[in-house]
Amino acid sequence: MTLLARHTSRSDSVYWGVWDGYATDYPDDYVGTIDLAVPRRYRIYQRTLGDVERSFMESIDHELHPPNLWWPADRAWCVSTEINFRWTYVGGSNVCVSQILSDTSIESIPTYLSEGNLMEV
Repeated sequence: MTLLARHTSRSDSVYWGVWDGYATDYPDDYVGTIDLAVPRRYRIYQRTLGDVERSFMESIDHELHPPNLWWPADRAWCVSTEINFRWTYVGGSNVCVSQILSDTSIESIPTYLSEGNLMEV
């Protein structure tokens, strides 16, 4: 999360989408919904980057699902973990993505839109 925080001016305002099927365990303070081509509906919440990090820890203890999509208000990057995808995807500036790829504490490989989510390792 620290790496992503360095690449946004809005870590205090992060939107996250939780698949409607998981969101029933979440508060009703969502700010809207989006439908993606998958097709899935996501409830959109506005939180902080720290809240996203806490959601991953709480998901372990309380069996809640962390967000499937999250991005800062300045749209500097976006993280996507679709329910049926094999990986989590991060889109961002070349500098941001290069830092993710060079961080040895994160298992990461580059991908391209033409590969979809069917990459074989």
